[in-house]
Amino acid sequence: MAEENGSATNGFLLGIIVIILVGIVGYLAYTSGFGQGQQAAEPDINISLPDGLMPDGGSGE
Repeated sequence: MAEENGSATNGFLLGIIVIILVGIVGYLAYTSGFGQGQQAAEPDINISLPDGLMPDGGSGE
């Protein structure tokens, strides 16, 4: 049990670190004037997240 919980915690922390790094890189790129290239990828990521969180499979029923 302890090993599984540790792995889950490590994965969770790793995810947070990745999100923070992506946010910092995106912020620096935006403030540096390279935001035009980053903005094209941001909408795709935002659209993909809701699709994964709210699938239209009707499994709620």
